[in-house]
Amino acid sequence: RNGDGCERTAPPKLIFLSHSIGSHLVQRILVRNSFLLQNTRCILHLCPFIRSDPHFRSHKVALQLASSLPYVTKSIVLTTSWMLSKCSTETLNQMLTEQIPCRTGR
Repeated sequence: RNGDGCERTAPPKLIFLSHSIGSHLVQRILVRNSFLLQNTRCILHLCPFIRSDPHFRSHKVALQLASSLPYVTKSIVLTTSWMLSKCSTETLNQMLTEQIPCRTGR
């Protein structure tokens, strides 16, 4: 119990599912926030982004926007991760199966 008599509950275990540059954003957030790292159940990086200068202008704009608004990006990542943490392993596997049919590629 905390000071106001309410019972404390354990923080949710988070699942991070990231793609491309999001892989690096998730990694950076977790390295900088030990509380989130300790409460992370799983991290799934899909196609980690390795280019620092994307070819398409729309990708450049998205990267610049994400890097210029880290608190917004963090909120989006946290909300998405929280929603994914409510999914069963089977549901997550089904989502991945639809996107990446090759079992060895997942």
